[in-house]
Amino acid sequence: MKPKHVVSAVLMLCFVGVMGWFWWHAPATAESPDVQGMSQAAETSTPIAGEVGDFPGLDQPVAPQLDPTAMQAVFAAMAELEQQQQAQAAQDAVVNRVVTNNLRQLSQASEQYFLDRGVSSVASMELVGTNRTQYIKTVSAVSGETYPPVIFQDQPITAAGVAGEREVTLGGRR
Repeated sequence: MKPKHVVSAVLMLCFVGVMGWFWWHAPATAESPDVQGMSQAAETSTPIAGEVGDFPGLDQPVAPQLDPTAMQAVFAAMAELEQQQQAQAAQDAVVNRVVTNNLRQLSQASEQYFLDRGVSSVASMELVGTNRTQYIKTVSAVSGETYPPVIFQDQPITAAGVAGEREVTLGGRR
C-alpha cells in the first residue's frame, strides 16, 4: 500500500471511529428507529426488565451530544490530507513533464544519431555529453529515475523508477 493511501485509510478509520463513538454514546430518543423497535417488541412480548414504562428516558426525547471540537479536528485532518494529495498530484505532474521532456530529447538525439551513422542502436552515453559529437549536454534525473543505457531504433524509451514507483514511456519512433 502506498504511504498516502495508508494515511488516507487511517484518517478514514479515525473518522468512522469518532462517528461510531458518537452513535454509541448518544442518548436514545423515543423517535429513533431502535427505540421504536424496542417499544414494539416490548408490547408484543414479555419484557425482561419489566413493562415498557420501566425504561427511563423514553418519554423525553433528548438530542445527541456531539463534541464539536472532535468533529472539527476530524474535518481539519481530512482537509489537510486532501491538500497534501493535491500538492503531491501537482508535483507528480511537474516530474512527469520533465521526465517526458528528457525522453523526447533522447529520442530526437537518437534519431539524429541513427540518420548520421546508419545504425539501429546507440548507447545513451554516446548521446549525452559536452563533446561536439554528442547531441545533448545533460539529462538530469529529477526524481531518481533511470534512463535506458541503450536506445534501439523504432522502440519505445522508458524511464524507470520515476518518483521511486512508476515508469514513464515515450512511444516507438516511425
